[in-house]
Amino acid sequence: MNRKTQIFYFSVLSFLSPFLATYFTFRSITWSVRKPILILIITLFGSTIILHTSDGADFMQMIQDHYMDLTFRQWLFELKQTLLFSPVEGTKGDVFFHVFAYIFGSVIGLPQFYFTFISFIYAWFFISSLSRILVWDSRIKKNALFWALIIVFVSYRFIDNLQTVRTWTGLWALFYGTYRYHETKKIKYLFLMLTAPLFHVAYFLMALPAYAVVFIKKVNPKFYIIAYILSFVLNVNPAGIVEKLQSTDIGEDKVAGYYRENPEDYDTELNNRGNFYVSLCLSDDDCVVIDMWDDGVGVNDDDLILNPNTLGFVLIGHLTQQLNGDLTILGDVSGLGLELKFRK
Repeated sequence: MNRKTQIFYFSVLSFLSPFLATYFTFRSITWSVRKPILILIITLFGSTIILHTSDGADFMQMIQDHYMDLTFRQWLFELKQTLLFSPVEGTKGDVFFHVFAYIFGSVIGLPQFYFTFISFIYAWFFISSLSRILVWDSRIKKNALFWALIIVFVSYRFIDNLQTVRTWTGLWALFYGTYRYHETKKIKYLFLMLTAPLFHVAYFLMALPAYAVVFIKKVNPKFYIIAYILSFVLNVNPAGIVEKLQSTDIGEDKVAGYYRENPEDYDTELNNRGNFYVSLCLSDDDCVVIDMWDDGVGVNDDDLILNPNTLGFVLIGHLTQQLNGDLTILGDVSGLGLELKFRK
């Protein structure tokens, strides 16, 4: 069966049963077929997701309130103000949202398809990144740290984060551009890296380390290790940074939305989000044990984890099988807890 035929059959299966399509894509086909199928599945997921209190719900409401029947002249003026860091009320101050909110709200007049498109963009960068990460030489033995990093990387910022629209879409675009640039040194991937601030203005700051390594040709790897370790024990006084950010309209808006000087300023919802913990150790029988748990509301049905129907836990289960490991539920935590155990 050739590639086009495989893609066709798996595409049909994706509409009938996304779970089975996901399962078989990881069982029997190569990334050349797997990639478009997984992009389709995530796009379908994003098209049917129920938005309540997420950023996505706010954006959809904003399209209805502001972008429906917006004139091109007004949109162009607002785009100019966005690029000048002085966004107009009713916009988010990010080019990515402003452009496509206008297209789906005014040009096409079908705002209900906005999230389908956003899901496709997120899926393309996310799966394109995974297609580079999850390909390796099977002849090379992988240690426990490698598998632990892969599991955390895949599960931490998964497809549910597409609801944020801007932040994590920008992250995967930046990651993919950075990874491919260092693989190929092609200028187009350098330009892709530079688009990250168009997704979310915060990437003007957050992407600086990625941009820096492009121009800093040779750095002793020990520098990165030391910087990483120090990041756990050193804090940067935010007062000066906050003051600089507040000097612009968009900076003041972002500070008001994301920064709290005193913990008691957080509302009840933020206080109830909980904490996440990870523990890595060796057991008495010489196995690697990774415990992951939180103190949130937990999951009522354990079968959702042990017999998953969500892509995130399917991937984790698949990686666990490759390790010949065991995935169990921790019963002595207040929220959700998982234990992954495998031999070194």
